[in-house]
Amino acid sequence: MSDIFTAANIVAGYGDVHIVNGVSLRLEEAGSVAIVGPNGSGKSTLLKSFLGFAHLFSGKITFGGKDITGLTSDRTVSLGLGYVPQTDNVFRNLSIQENLEMGAFVRTDRQQVKADIDRMYQIFPELERRKKFYAGSLSGGERQMLAIARAMMANPRVLLLDEPLASLSHKAAEGILEKLRLINSHGTGLIVIEQDTRRVLAFAKRAYVLVSGQLALEGEAATILENDEARKKYLGLSG
Repeated sequence: MSDIFTAANIVAGYGDVHIVNGVSLRLEEAGSVAIVGPNGSGKSTLLKSFLGFAHLFSGKITFGGKDITGLTSDRTVSLGLGYVPQTDNVFRNLSIQENLEMGAFVRTDRQQVKADIDRMYQIFPELERRKKFYAGSLSGGERQMLAIARAMMANPRVLLLDEPLASLSHKAAEGILEKLRLINSHGTGLIVIEQDTRRVLAFAKRAYVLVSGQLALEGEAATILENDEARKKYLGLSG
């Protein structure tokens, strides 16, 4: 299967500071990738460099066969690259329904937008039951579901997620992963940064391990999860 997204020799950071140094990765069409590693390893900086939120000093990014290196976030989103940030990812003073409508703000196909909102409610029935509630009244898991659904309203071919399981209970985290599996099975590729290493490696097809801003290990996620040396040396996992 061909790659829909590639990043080659990425050097990125903020100001004059290099945080990510020479990292490359790829995502197959409708694939799933996990980016893991210790705190401060550069995971979020790498993800943000794909969208123009972090400074890209050098490297090349391609998406759908096009060079998108250096494009701003509004341009990458219009091309089909979605993003769910870790925090501030919903409009708390708007209802669930209004958040979904805002996710399709730049679209002009209003009839299809309505159909896509209905599709989001099929994937996230928890949201439909409370669609008139303000987003600020939702639980952490419900808010994360809404953030993902809102990002999906732009019809992304690839969705980037920054720690979607952060601060969630075991039950809520499993619920989010189940929704992501469903979205992925419908053809949307996923690139996920996550501190819950064991869970995300069990979820993703391919994984990249960052340590101190450099790529320490890459390969099939299940293989990395089963590798005793990798778990202990890079991921802080035992057993």
